[in-house]
Amino acid sequence: MNTYLGPGFILWYELSNEKGTMRFGTWNIRSLHRVGSLTTAARELARNQLDLVGAQEVRWDKGGTVRARDYKFFSMEKEKIINGELDFLYTTE
Repeated sequence: MNTYLGPGFILWYELSNEKGTMRFGTWNIRSLHRVGSLTTAARELARNQLDLVGAQEVRWDKGGTVRARDYKFFSMEKEKIINGELDFLYTTE
């Protein structure tokens, strides 16, 4: 299932079982360098009820995990990745 959720968002999978529903997606964020941009990203994920999102074009140099609202942002250090990026946001609930 591909569902367009807005600029850069694509919901590509929804998994349901007796425990509930989990929604996965992708998002071309473009940059998280501006102040408040991570909080804005978390607000958009909550608005679209997404649980796990692969993020592209984040341009975040350092690795690690950062909390923003009810989400955490994980980024792998760029020098440890051979090709591309490894960034995603996930819900803490």
